[in-house]
Amino acid sequence: MGGAPASRPVVARSRPIAMSDTMVALGLTQEEIAEGEDWTATIAELAGPMIDEKVDMAPVRPYVNKQAMQAALEQWRVHENDVGSTQVQIARLSERIKYLTEHQARNKKDKATERGLVKLANHRRKLLKFLIEDDLEVFEKITAAYGIRTRKIVEESMGVVRRDKSRSNGAMN
Repeated sequence: MGGAPASRPVVARSRPIAMSDTMVALGLTQEEIAEGEDWTATIAELAGPMIDEKVDMAPVRPYVNKQAMQAALEQWRVHENDVGSTQVQIARLSERIKYLTEHQARNKKDKATERGLVKLANHRRKLLKFLIEDDLEVFEKITAAYGIRTRKIVEESMGVVRRDKSRSNGAMN
């Protein structure tokens, strides 16, 4: 009793076939379809009515992000084969953070992206702390180029101790 189900016999339709938009666009008549004439259409003929509509042909966001990361690599690399210097890493992380921030704005409940975004921001902060001690001029250029807020990083590198606001009333414990 097991096995493949028996195939249904092909039965010719006794009622007329409803005309679709594609059939109308191709110029087929009800009689031509009912007679079973062999008709084929090219993709251009089928897509003709769809192409007339306004279609957003902008590149997809991941592709734009990949191009931005490549541009950051080209701009900040130290030598021809550089893919891992501090400034290149910071630039690529900044582009990735920008992309994920836009994604997070559209997908507020995406907690996995939120966690990854925080992880990337912390990694960039650590690299910036290293760069401020290693090359202050490049640090200033890259933070200005990407609009990175640096007050906390600069204070930490200068050894400025921030006081807790709850203890700023003068009481010492």
